[in-house]
Amino acid sequence: SGARTTMLGMIPILTSLIAFMLMYILLPNRVVKVSHAFWGALLAAVLFELSKSGFAAYISAFPSYQAIYGALAAIPILLIWVFLSWTIVLIGAELTASIEEFFDHPTNEEVDEGTVAASDDSSS
Repeated sequence: SGARTTMLGMIPILTSLIAFMLMYILLPNRVVKVSHAFWGALLAAVLFELSKSGFAAYISAFPSYQAIYGALAAIPILLIWVFLSWTIVLIGAELTASIEEFFDHPTNEEVDEGTVAASDDSSS
């Protein structure tokens, strides 16, 4: 029963990990290595699960917004959640891109083209 509960508790983070990893691999207009996308997706999945828990705690602990704003309280709460979610998506994408840039070493051809382009610019 304990193992079953643990496995069921892992499903949300695993599905988030898979969804973020697919997003970071398929959406960019360049080839992204799976290993690089994995780390960005792992960070985003963990942050997303933490934010879900924190946001749920905030909503349940501070019900005064409902008394003040009534039914209109749902609009700013929705906008805050959308902002928080997209910030997490972008943080994971930034990590993926940073890992890609950090570990991508330029080839000899790219270096040669860069020196040729730099020398052409300096002559003008």
